[in-house]
Amino acid sequence: MLKAGKHQVQVVEKFKGKPATLIGDSMGVGKTLSAVLLDLERRSREGGDQRTLIICQKAGLSVWEWHLIDQGVDPNRIFRIDPEDREPLESELQTGAHNFDYYIVHWDSLIRLRNIIKPEQAEKTVIYTPSGKKSLRGPVARQIEWDLVIADEVQYAKNRKAQRTEVLKKIKARNKLGCSGTPADDKPQDFWSIGNWLHPKEPIFRSYWRFYDHFIRWHPHPYAGYRVIDGVKNIDQLHEFMAPWYIRRRLTDVVDDMPPKTHSKIWVDLTPRQKEDYDAMHKYQVARVGELKEELVVTHKIAMHIRLQQMIMGTVSLDWEDFEEGLRDSPIVAVGEPSPKLDAVMEMVETAIESGEQIVVFTNFRAMANMVEARCQKAKIPVGKYTGDTPNQKYRDATVADFQSGKKKVFVGTIGAAGTSITLTAASTLVFTDRNWNPSKNEQAEDRIWRIGQKNHCRIWDIVARDTVDDERLQTIWRKARWVKELVNLPAHLNDGVLL
Repeated sequence: MLKAGKHQVQVVEKFKGKPATLIGDSMGVGKTLSAVLLDLERRSREGGDQRTLIICQKAGLSVWEWHLIDQGVDPNRIFRIDPEDREPLESELQTGAHNFDYYIVHWDSLIRLRNIIKPEQAEKTVIYTPSGKKSLRGPVARQIEWDLVIADEVQYAKNRKAQRTEVLKKIKARNKLGCSGTPADDKPQDFWSIGNWLHPKEPIFRSYWRFYDHFIRWHPHPYAGYRVIDGVKNIDQLHEFMAPWYIRRRLTDVVDDMPPKTHSKIWVDLTPRQKEDYDAMHKYQVARVGELKEELVVTHKIAMHIRLQQMIMGTVSLDWEDFEEGLRDSPIVAVGEPSPKLDAVMEMVETAIESGEQIVVFTNFRAMANMVEARCQKAKIPVGKYTGDTPNQKYRDATVADFQSGKKKVFVGTIGAAGTSITLTAASTLVFTDRNWNPSKNEQAEDRIWRIGQKNHCRIWDIVARDTVDDERLQTIWRKARWVKELVNLPAHLNDGVLL
């Protein structure tokens, strides 16, 4: 094996020859390289022409290509989809995908590349005969059977009813390999869909509700009737079944000198104007709950928390026009300054700059990212922004590179766009203006700075608005995180002796 750590070679030894496996190592351990090595071992053992389909995030396209080339794969044998132009890949798949060894696509392309999963009917051929024209159907393209399908960040298939999940499960594959540091992602029951993809014929993963009732503790909500999760149960049985095809190590299990990672809070108070608007919106939203039908309560509560969270970010302007005309169920919220949270961010930024350090800022809201960028630019502090509005992957890659090289002193991004697949180890301080409801997304975002190569103590700061939904929200997120970790962390005797 070339250019691999001992812990990555262990993955190959554990999984070689097994048709369906899951690498659940935490962020930064090196799942991508482990997967590449496992595939190269299989190719060496089986011989002949092999076709591997790799599905990853857009930000991971270049990462997978780099790792393959770094392990000696001929670049001319790799087909990487262009996110802006899928026509070449569609043509290649239509003709049977025989010209390359590796095909790298992103998750968003799955629902569009339909000929990955089903035959495409050729256009009808019309032949004119003496008795009249006759329509004949041309040759039918056969569905491709892949020698291996690698689903990176396989938690993207957690929703069993989502279109991309359905497409993934229809792809024909002799072997399947999932990679995810967060295989249960947001809730413990999310693990079912991944298990069902890998082992659809096993009784434990055939039925979602059977899995749910056997492994999830819950009680019915006293008023709305939906299920409220209390935790997990019978996990020892699940772990026994998972052990032969699942492995999970954390960074501290494979790297002896990983620096510590600590969490702290910074409390801020809303301005009088913010507090007045926040209280009015909270009163209005609670009143709305009492007017809704039971089946709409959960959806509305989620929307309510999002709106209240927006209002904590800064001073808001409320557009009630569409609401009053019956076109919307609540006013439009626009966030701006003054913002105590933004002031706290800038204090952290200025302190870092004075100390000759760099800093990362994460938020859920593009508006907040824009405000941080604008404030940094006004202070003439070099800043790079990475959100869903960032023009293209080339620009995103350049933003990360500029931060890592020190050209940019501040990196601000949304958790959704920048929370995975990139490395920001130039900084050892990270600030959350707010957290995602999904605890795994938050952990992934944190580990942009806490990765192999980081030498400094990493400090994670949460800016929390006093007397708002902020702190309650954090407690709920951390509680969900505990349940997820209880499910995905194998005990040491089932995890090749690695203590987790």
